[in-house]
Amino acid sequence: MKKLFCCVSFCIMLFSTAIIHAGFAEELPPMQLHQVNVGCANCHLLIAGETVILIDGGTNRYKPSLAPAGKPETGNSPDEMLRYVAASGIDHIDAHFVTHYHNDHAQQIPEFSLAYGTDHTVLYGPSEKLPDRYLPLPHGTYQQLRNGEEIHLGPFHILCVGPRVVQREGEINEDSLNLLITYGKIRMLFTGDYMYDEVCESYGSLVKNVDIFIFPHHGLTPYAVTSGALQILHPGIILLPGDAEGMLRSFCLSHRWHFPIYGNRHGNIMIESDGAEIQVHEQVQPGEFAVNFSRNASHTNK
Repeated sequence: MKKLFCCVSFCIMLFSTAIIHAGFAEELPPMQLHQVNVGCANCHLLIAGETVILIDGGTNRYKPSLAPAGKPETGNSPDEMLRYVAASGIDHIDAHFVTHYHNDHAQQIPEFSLAYGTDHTVLYGPSEKLPDRYLPLPHGTYQQLRNGEEIHLGPFHILCVGPRVVQREGEINEDSLNLLITYGKIRMLFTGDYMYDEVCESYGSLVKNVDIFIFPHHGLTPYAVTSGALQILHPGIILLPGDAEGMLRSFCLSHRWHFPIYGNRHGNIMIESDGAEIQVHEQVQPGEFAVNFSRNASHTNK
């Protein structure tokens, strides 16, 4: 009788645990990760529930006021990126992470702050102060993000995994923030234009076999990630914001790696996840996966 009681109790405990786990699973809102095709430039949008995160947001078309001496205003217009984000249905941005201050990553800081910033929006960057050319911010505040710092936003856990030292106030590739963002069991490693071997050395199993890897420096040579580091990362898929897919694919094949690579030829890309599995959608049209927010006071900048 005692054995029967123990078995029944154990079954009840397992059943209760299953209910609790099911409840947790239901509480995790579905995620969307958008890679907006803006040419050889970066713009990634993360949405889950009411939480909205923007990573970079640049263009390879210089504004006259920001163009370095001798560099004409050429490349892709930012209009397509702004139209795509507008059609996504978001009404605010909780956090905007800028990896470094090159135009193809940071140029649209003021536009995004004006359109989606609120009093609660935080712009994170690699430098102690935001460069004057992006000031004043229409909405929100700026904060430096340092190696090893962690942020929790809704269902996302963000860990800064580099650089160890910012050399030139965020103005060079090597100053790029590297962000390990976890959602459920899915790990995503975002880079700017540089990925450090020290990330693999310092963070070990956290970055080993990542699910999604945003390849640095648009996949162009010289590669901003070593073959040794890429072997450790061994990503489930690679997102490549640029046109150098053939070059990157040859590089991977030379090491007998067969990573799925999604670049500009795939158009706008949207990855959806439930925290356990991912599904990739190619050639996504603006508004095709638009979200529907319940607007509230915390999402206003008035």
